[in-house]
Amino acid sequence: MKKKNTIQSAIDESLSGVRFNAHDARSVLSAVRSQEQEEARPAKARRLRLFDLAVSMAAVALAVVPVTLFAIRAQGGGSHLASRGLPTPRPDVVTYITPVPAAETAAPTAAPQTDEAQQPGPEEITEDEAVRIARACFEANCDTSVFTFEEYAVAAGYDAAAQAYTVVMKSIYDNGCSFTVVVSCEDGSVLSHSDVSHATTPAHVNMDSAEVQSWFDKNGEDFLTWPQDQQAEFRRRYEGVPNRE
Repeated sequence: MKKKNTIQSAIDESLSGVRFNAHDARSVLSAVRSQEQEEARPAKARRLRLFDLAVSMAAVALAVVPVTLFAIRAQGGGSHLASRGLPTPRPDVVTYITPVPAAETAAPTAAPQTDEAQQPGPEEITEDEAVRIARACFEANCDTSVFTFEEYAVAAGYDAAAQAYTVVMKSIYDNGCSFTVVVSCEDGSVLSHSDVSHATTPAHVNMDSAEVQSWFDKNGEDFLTWPQDQQAEFRRRYEGVPNRE
């Protein structure tokens, strides 16, 4: 007969006195859940940090991309004049910019008056005579190989205080050329006139002008492919190149 193990008997007898009720079971399960939640928190925190990083990167992209695109467009825009093959403007000839009125050295143009008191007396010269005198002044002082008198729109205004007519000539080609002459009503003498260079040196090419656009509509978008006579005439009108024919 096998001898009874006294140690095993003592352990069994000790364990038989231990009780494990429902309260103990709930305590054990609660401890297990707490441990699982503690283990899960680092992973959740990492996911939140990754989400915050992604949101920050998206915000930076939204701020940087539009600025980058605007800078690229500004660098690549270029001049629409170059795309049309127009010659590079010389600063001493013409500048392709938005129209800027040429400065005048003569007295300001007086608006025509309708009041009888503002009309010249019978002994004074008429408006037509003032225009004729202004034309003679233009042809004597300005380069008519570039533009003739007929290539200007003419308006005359009477100034009763100064006893003078102000005759203003503006180019019909919308190129900024103008010439102003102040004529005395008493004797028909020229009191003053504007800078002669402004009369035949175009100040700009207004690409929005219907007259300018008609040239491109007729000859094409590339200036360099135009017939030679068309190029020469366009340059005369908008660069002030003299007509040597």
